[in-house]
Amino acid sequence: MCSQRLENKYEEEKRRCLSELESIRRRAADREATLQKSTARAVEALTLQVEEVQRQLQARVKEVAELSKAATSSSKELGEALAKARGETEEAIQAGNKKYNEMLAQRMRIEDELTEALQVRAALASCARRG
Repeated sequence: MCSQRLENKYEEEKRRCLSELESIRRRAADREATLQKSTARAVEALTLQVEEVQRQLQARVKEVAELSKAATSSSKELGEALAKARGETEEAIQAGNKKYNEMLAQRMRIEDELTEALQVRAALASCARRG
């Protein structure tokens, strides 16, 4: 009878332990499922954030590329305009120099003519005084 009691006690203890073990397994499985759901939601949210950041980055890259292209075009246009302005300035300087040289040559001719005229008058005056 004592052995029967021990066996019953053993069986009862065994059932209780198995029941507790099953309960622990269920709670662990529930926790794991909760963690998986939570993790899945977090991963999904992060994935959406990453995708949004990628879209924004692509938009910025496109914007920078367009600005760079515009800057290159503007830079090219500015370079062409600068070259044109330099050419026009050089032409204006050359035209101004040419005009100045012509005016200077004309002045020198007039001065030479006046000098010659004065010399002729001086010579005539000198002859008139002697004569």
